[in-house]
Amino acid sequence: MRTTLGLFVALVVSASGAAQAQEVLRTWVSAVGDDANPCSRTAPCATFAVAIANTVVGGEVDALDAGDFGPVSLTGAITIDGRAAGGGIEGAGVSSVTIDAGPTDVVVIRGLSIRGNGSAGGVVFNSGAGLHLEDSYVFGFQDGIVFTPPAGGQLMLTGVDVKGNGGAGVLVGSSGGTATATMAGSRSEGNDVGVRAVAGARVALYDCDASRNVTAGISAEVGAGGGVSEINLEEVAVTQNDVGVRATAAAGTAVVRMSKVLATANGTSPIASSGGGAILSFGNNRLDLVPALALSSTAPSQQVTAGDTASYSVAVAVTGLTSAPIAFACSGLPPGASCRFTPATLPAGTRTGSVTVEVTTTAMSTSGGFLSRSSSPAPPLAPMVPLLAMALGLAGLATAKRRSLRRPLGALVGLMLLGGLVTVAACGSSASPNNRDLANGGEVDMSDTPDLGSAPDLAIPPAPTPPGTYPLQLTGTSGALTGTLPLTLVVN
Repeated sequence: MRTTLGLFVALVVSASGAAQAQEVLRTWVSAVGDDANPCSRTAPCATFAVAIANTVVGGEVDALDAGDFGPVSLTGAITIDGRAAGGGIEGAGVSSVTIDAGPTDVVVIRGLSIRGNGSAGGVVFNSGAGLHLEDSYVFGFQDGIVFTPPAGGQLMLTGVDVKGNGGAGVLVGSSGGTATATMAGSRSEGNDVGVRAVAGARVALYDCDASRNVTAGISAEVGAGGGVSEINLEEVAVTQNDVGVRATAAAGTAVVRMSKVLATANGTSPIASSGGGAILSFGNNRLDLVPALALSSTAPSQQVTAGDTASYSVAVAVTGLTSAPIAFACSGLPPGASCRFTPATLPAGTRTGSVTVEVTTTAMSTSGGFLSRSSSPAPPLAPMVPLLAMALGLAGLATAKRRSLRRPLGALVGLMLLGGLVTVAACGSSASPNNRDLANGGEVDMSDTPDLGSAPDLAIPPAPTPPGTYPLQLTGTSGALTGTLPLTLVVN
């Protein structure tokens, strides 16, 4: 009996130990915990670093209450969750969260308050497949969230507030791949730059706020090293920055696409671009300026001799954004004049550009303006056919008189028919359609018709441009946006 009882107790202890071993998939920390504890639910640790060391890759660390659980360095896939109690990390001169994970590792951080002292980065992602940061606060660092994996990766920010950082609230880029970032329901406020995308970045913001930043709310930037930076905005508020949305590229391309963006009360401008930077609009944004398209020229009057071309150099300036290419047209042209533009259009998103307008006039034609025509001579055989038929008829009549004087009328009729057949044979076989083809219901064979000469060629020279002074108007159009410029053409 004692043996049986002892065996039962041993099995219970063994099962309990196995259960504790499985719990390393999930560990806990607490403000009143101790790092000497096993990091269990009832015996939590005091820091994230120790709890992570006791958690298998792919496991989870939870905070039981509010507190400072120290900076962490992550090398594999793991989840840190502080939503139940508002866990936190205080960064003292170092990055609060540093991630150097493997190429397939995804790190998830939820519900943390991550605070710095003005230096280093808040959450720094150096390598890994991706980072999901949810329902968290990051503030008081040099850069709040730094996502710059050389091989690229994916950043997901949901319900994240990034505030009061000396540099960028969110910095995204990659030196050798594509760093893709998606922000939804998040705010980046009170930083130097709210969201900054450098070369190798592809960023999308939906239902976000990038306001009250010192330099710019949204900035796509590419330096002298080149590359591509891309930001797409949908339902984003960009207010009370110095510049709302900025795109600048010393080399390469930086582009920002805007849809349903509210950019108001910005100090310098709601939008700004330079170099290879471009800001594109879907035509449904609200900016605190009146959009306009202005055309100007330093030499709006040109004088030419009829037959020459007048050339106007025109500068184009756009206030706001254009959602369609800028097309040009001329009106008020004199007779014989035409208008051409180089380039034919300017692309959508153009802020400043130029176009050359050429007005070509026409001189008096050397033929004096009369019609000229040419024709080919008729073939020589055609006019001889009736004469040949008549001669044959007369010869037949003479022969009939000698042979049959008693039947002159019959002979005459016969010879006239013979002359008619000769005429038909001579003319009808070549000038008339093929009767056999018509009888058989076929098409007319025109290959046997004689070449009677081609139709006359009528050459109508263009009307010459009369001398005089002509007021012209150049119009530039992009969607509903229109600009005009008066020009003067003097023809001698």
